[in-house]
Amino acid sequence: MKVVVMAPHPDDDILGVGGTILKHVKNKDEVFLVFITRGSDKDYNEEMLKEKRKEAENVSRSLGVKKTFFCNFIAAELDKVPQNDINNTLRKIIQECNPEIAYIPHKGDLHKDHKIIIDACMVVLRPNR
Repeated sequence: MKVVVMAPHPDDDILGVGGTILKHVKNKDEVFLVFITRGSDKDYNEEMLKEKRKEAENVSRSLGVKKTFFCNFIAAELDKVPQNDINNTLRKIIQECNPEIAYIPHKGDLHKDHKIIIDACMVVLRPNR
């Protein structure tokens, strides 16, 4: 079985469905992880951003994730990005993964980035023919 986890920010994967990821890996499912945003250049220098990405890659690898995707949108600035750009980026990943199960943020989540990702996921994951 193929599973995708849509994490608006690095750490949303572990905080949201970390145990579920481990269960899927234990069951020999192929788990794909999508980190949609990264830290802002205003808050992190280039070295810190590289280190954060390396940490996320190491955690993904230790969990047994088959492939990790990094979209590199800026955290807390998704509302400045055209929704279609986000949709198209996620659509390409979904086409590559072809998941049977997708874990996305909860519809009632209050974080603006999470709300935008929920909407994008509902578009790109809907049945299409």
